Amino acid sequence: MKIAAKYSKLKHWKTELTCVFLAKNEPNNYWIKELEEIFGDVIQKLISNKEFGCEEKAFYLLLGNKTTKSHRVALIGLDEFETMDAETLRKAAALAIKKARGMEFSKITFAFPTQLRSKLNDRLIGQSLVEGALLAEYRFLNYKSRPKKEFAFEELTIIADHEPTSLLQEGVKNGVVISEAVKFARDLGNEPGNVLTPTELANRAASMCRQKKIKCQVFNKAKLKSLKMGGILGVSAGSLEEPRLIIMEYKPAKHKNARPIALVGKGLTFDAGGISIKPADQMDRMKFDMCGGAAVIGI
Repeated sequence: MKIAAKYSKLKHWKTELTCVFLAKNEPNNYWIKELEEIFGDVIQKLISNKEFGCEEKAFYLLLGNKTTKSHRVALIGLDEFETMDAETLRKAAALAIKKARGMEFSKITFAFPTQLRSKLNDRLIGQSLVEGALLAEYRFLNYKSRPKKEFAFEELTIIADHEPTSLLQEGVKNGVVISEAVKFARDLGNEPGNVLTPTELANRAASMCRQKKIKCQVFNKAKLKSLKMGGILGVSAGSLEEPRLIIMEYKPAKHKNARPIALVGKGLTFDAGGISIKPADQMDRMKFDMCGGAAVIGI
């Protein structure tokens, strides 16, 4: 999905679905005036008649008209202005993407919620919108049949009431990077244990490190024995699959802190411990025992 932040009037931006975020008891919302230019008093009537109350998860779809270049315009609720935060915005963006997928709209626009500047800076607003959208888009389909023509999102544009600030552009970029890292970790977690063995997990981590220019060491069984790492060796003794220890090191050129930050993640690719007493209907979830390790690799 192509993602960008642009300046535009609501009615001038050509897209399939434009999403405007509204909260209860919010200060002046820049986009209300533009919505009134497009739809007249329809928005105020929807709110006064309680057809759209700005509650969290509230979604109201309006048909575009000759005044706007957007095929559809959606109103999305954020609930009470005073209690909302970045997570509220992520959830609202996720709702927009899920609704857009259901209607197969591939070109989506978010109207930058200017009313939130008193609570969040442009960087966090942009990052939250992108994270919510991209993580809602995620699906793991490696083992499912695929249709001949599969729906895919093409673009997400955040339109602002001004030229996008450097903070907003930075937030969009951060949101993309964080979301891709989370998706990578989710892919690892969703793979079955017979595919994502310790060796395969180490190979994928090493491959990613080569692409991102991160130092990576992988200790095999012989190395673990030489280092007398009995804990790892003992856990893997009951499996035909040999253990691996993955060490990743990232040192930025202009690091601010001389002291390292160490993250440790459990990477047990299938929890076979006590398998005779585990409920059978939850056995497939034992592959998630390595999600701590997947999270660290993603970071």
